[in-house]
Amino acid sequence: MSGTRSTAISIACLRCVRLGAFVNLHRRLRGPAPGVNGCSNLMVEVLGDQGRHRAHAVGVNVLPFNLAVEIDGIFEVR
Repeated sequence: MSGTRSTAISIACLRCVRLGAFVNLHRRLRGPAPGVNGCSNLMVEVLGDQGRHRAHAVGVNVLPFNLAVEIDGIFEVR
């Protein structure tokens, strides 16, 4: 990370391309994690039409720190 640099950009320059999620399907968790759909809805709410994206979710039997969901995203900066 030492080779990275920080750049301030306007949110108007962002477009959400894809969101992916790993959902912890441990037996104690019931139903889908609310964070998956919530994150998709947040992208559209914040970015408008630029927040519309492709998405996928994969169920796993364990996540680090026993998290319920892990979400990643790909964004385009214009």
